Parts: sequence; C-alpha cells; structure tokens
Amino acid sequence: MEQEMIGLASKMEPGLAAGAYTLKASQDSSIPDSKIEPALFSFRCGADPLRMQQTDVYSVYPPREAFGKFERVLPNIVFTNKTLPWERKVNKADKAPWLALLLFDETEDAAITSLPAEEAFTPAQGRYCPVNYDSSMAGSCMILDAAAGLFGSICPDAGDLALCAHARCVCRDNKVTEKDPPEEWLSVLLSTRYPAAVSGERGIRNICCVVSLEHFGEFLTDPALRAEIAKGEIYKTVRVPVLYSWSFYCSSEEFDFKTVFERLDAGALQLPEIKKDSLPEELLNLMKLGYGPVDHQLRDGSNTVSFYRGPFRAYKEKESGMTPQMNGDAWLRYDPAIGMFDITYSAAYCLGRQLALQNGSYAADLHKWRSEDKAQAGKIRQRYILACRLGLEPEISSCCMELMTKSQKDAVPDGGSNLSGIEGTGLFSELMEKAIKERLERAAKELLKLT
Repeated sequence: MEQEMIGLASKMEPGLAAGAYTLKASQDSSIPDSKIEPALFSFRCGADPLRMQQTDVYSVYPPREAFGKFERVLPNIVFTNKTLPWERKVNKADKAPWLALLLFDETEDAAITSLPAEEAFTPAQGRYCPVNYDSSMAGSCMILDAAAGLFGSICPDAGDLALCAHARCVCRDNKVTEKDPPEEWLSVLLSTRYPAAVSGERGIRNICCVVSLEHFGEFLTDPALRAEIAKGEIYKTVRVPVLYSWSFYCSSEEFDFKTVFERLDAGALQLPEIKKDSLPEELLNLMKLGYGPVDHQLRDGSNTVSFYRGPFRAYKEKESGMTPQMNGDAWLRYDPAIGMFDITYSAAYCLGRQLALQNGSYAADLHKWRSEDKAQAGKIRQRYILACRLGLEPEISSCCMELMTKSQKDAVPDGGSNLSGIEGTGLFSELMEKAIKERLERAAKELLKLT
C-alpha cells in the first residue's frame, strides 16, 4: 500500500463464524466386503469470549497511565487482528460488534475485579448478567460491576455500537519501532464517551475497559429493557466480562512543554550532604565518590551488602583499561580492605543484556548468529579431524597459535587484550577454516603425486 494512502471498512467479518466445527472425511471402496471408517476432526474457531492476549492489542490512546488534557479525545484501542470485533455474534444484533469500549472515572460506581468464571456468572438477586456459565469457560476472568443507572447511560445500543468499530488499512513500512510490520489492516474500537477532567496537577483517573456484549443482545435492542435497567429499581448492578483494560489521568489545565518545564524543580539534582562524624573515613570517601550500599543476593542464595554506583559521577575517571568479559560475575570487584563487593559493572552488564534481549529483532539475530557459528565450528572440526588423520595435527596446532597471537596484536597495539565477541569469533573462525582448507588441499595434491 502507498505510504500516503489509508483504507477504511465499516466491518471485516472472518471467513468462519465463531463456534465448534467437525470435519468428516469418508471414502467409498469398490472392493467387496471392505469398509473404511470415516475420519473425524473437531476444532473450535473464534476469539476467546473471556480473555484477550497482549499481542492482540496494537496500541491504545490515551496511552496507559498517561497524564494530559484528554477531555476532548474519544479513547480508542487498535487491534492487530483485523476481524476481532466481528469474530463472535451478538444475540439479536448480528450487525453489531461483540466488543465495546466503556469509559468511567474513579468517582463513579464501577469496579473491575477478577473472579473464577463459575462464581462470576452465577445468577444473583438484583444483578443483571445474561452470561451463563459453562464448563468450556476459562478458570478465572475479569468482570466489571457497574451501577445499573451508570451502565445504562454509558453502554451504546445496537445501532451506535455498530458505528464504534471499523477496520483501517495503513502503511507502516517506515515505522522505526517495527522491523517486520504486521499486515496493513487493523481493527479499531472507539468509546462513545469523553473522559472526565478536573483541574489540578494530578487530574482524575479514567478507566477504559473492553467488554464482551455477546450475550447482551436483548439489552442492546430492547429500549424498554434499557430504560428499566437505567432506573435501577429491579436491577441494582450490571455485570459484564472484561477482556482488556487500561487507565489514564485527565486534567482540564493545559499540558504542553511550556507548562511542564515551568513546573520543574530548579534545585540541583544531588544527594543530601553527609555528616563527617556519622561514618568511618573509608565509607565516607566511597559515599563522596557516588557509591551506595545495596542488598546483594549471591549465587549460592546467601545475602550480603555490596556497593553500587550509577552511571553518573561527580569526578572525571581515567580510562580503566578493562578487558571484555563474557558474564556478569566476571565484573564483580572485591575490596579486601572493607570486605565488600563493588557490583557497579556487573549490574550494568546484566541490565544491558536484559534490555538487549527484550528487543525481538536483536534476540532473533543473536540466535541466528549462534546457530551459524555452531554450524561453522562443526565444519571446522570435521576438517580438523580429517587433517589429523592425514598427519597434519602439529602443523595445524602451530597455525592456530600463530592466528591467536596475530589476532591479539591486531586488536590492541600494545598486546593488552585479545579480540573477543562476535567479530573476533567470526574472524578467527574464518582464518582457521581457511588455514585448514589450504593444508588439506596441499595434502591432497601430494597424495595425487604419489599415485
């Protein structure tokens, strides 16, 4: 799709409606007295009626836990599945999506809780909940209990609900956060209510929840029932399944860069002054250098206290000349004078590794490199075994030592460190494979001369 084009569709139904299906394959045989039993395959399709995976949600707006002036914004949620809002049918309202996005604030009589499905959908006096429990439901689920009058006023009817969902086609090829963009079609669900807003720095908390209205067809299509529930006389509360929820804070005051900047505290970012007589001199010096004591759990499960310093420091540090290490434990530094560890670089190593592996594309590339490296190592080993059987083991060992010495000198001019990491491993493997291959070719030529 062209980058400046956008496509819209009022609805996008799946190829198969939600439900249980059975495929039957049978075969007739012309052989006398032969019978082939039919093969049966049963399966279910359609979205889970009580749960939604995090991967189903592409984005939400306003963002989760955001603070801003959102009082003129209709909250919306975007799904990665283009057919999700129409994968299940609403009783008596086939054209309406089975999902709705409801919005309420922290002052209103509504709450989201987690309950076992059997308990959640057991009928109770004064509560309207047309969902009936069956054994196929999940063990636990999220539910919304709202005052009947509130639910009757914020839940759209069947006609409005059909206008709250649509499919959208956009181009995301150049979006920096996506290496492999999903398909261009997405589905969008809108709320029919604006967020509540108050003045003040905190604002007011608004909660958005994606609810299932699959069994609320009568409520969506019968105005008399809606009016009866809205009065709150027969039913005091309404219970509805919740598949996804998030919250944000809304303020009626301007929220832009100028406002935020003016509210910043102009005081210096620094630790409180340490009293000289409160600590021994050794610890006082460490605190002035930016170190602080932290709890530290060792590999054997025992607990101790170690010193840690963050990335910011109040002095200029000389180049440490540290060599690369392959694990976090190698970065631990022990100070025998005070009998404590310095975990600064070890913590930085472990944190950097975790942040790197959270990036899906980086983790995939790393796995690919390791697989290719193992395959290359296996290839080199096979050639090495063949070279040893041809009597070339002493020559190969000598060549290996020469390559290691050369890589050490090429990596650091003063010979202080050897080449390590992905680049070093790949370079050494290529040179080693080339050396073994040359010697095998030379040995093969000598054998041909003898024959």
